[in-house]
Amino acid sequence: MVAERLDPATALAAAATRTAIIEVVRRLKHEAVADRLDYLIELEAEEPDEEPMDIDSLRAVAAFVLSEGELHDPDIGVGSDGVVGLSWRLPPDGMVYLRFKHSGVVRYAVVGPTENDADQRAHVAGVVPITEVMETIRPLAPQALA
Repeated sequence: MVAERLDPATALAAAATRTAIIEVVRRLKHEAVADRLDYLIELEAEEPDEEPMDIDSLRAVAAFVLSEGELHDPDIGVGSDGVVGLSWRLPPDGMVYLRFKHSGVVRYAVVGPTENDADQRAHVAGVVPITEVMETIRPLAPQALA
């Protein structure tokens, strides 16, 4: 019996619901990410005034996680507008934050030590197309994303 090979792009494009998107993430062996996304959807029932998780933002996050498989599992949150964000800690007290807008762009922020003085913090933020996010942030935070 030949094992079925799941193409992430095709599977995500065909996923019509948030649950189906999360199932694609789970089937492609990102269980911790899928579990967190399931949990965030469950929380929506407890916060009826909040916007539900935006399906296009979720789809963009799923595509990013699946395409960047070597990344550490991120912390995941949902803003009050339903947009999904990912973050990673930069030791000792920095962070990388990505917010996946439904329009195919990613808002990013990186806070971390400067090259010349580990006690000073560098702050870099901007908006880039999803296809350019890794080439933009990797030089700013290689230790968090490797």
